[in-house]
Amino acid sequence: PQEYMGIKTGVTTTAGPCLSSLVAVEDRQFIIIVLACAKIGLRFKETEILKRWLFKHEGLNKRMKKMSSLKP
Repeated sequence: PQEYMGIKTGVTTTAGPCLSSLVAVEDRQFIIIVLACAKIGLRFKETEILKRWLFKHEGLNKRMKKMSSLKP
């Protein structure tokens, strides 16, 4: 989806299947990190669940900004 500005996947002995994502919505940026997923493919689904929770609890609009318009 357009709101993801960057992701990094990996698998380590300690962290198991993991995924780090940068999500940009409105004029805000959020980092979502998922560690020790039960199955390697669940990293993406669990990240989407957390993103939806974030949108709901932060009252964020789903209108995404392009990365070039984000302020550091």
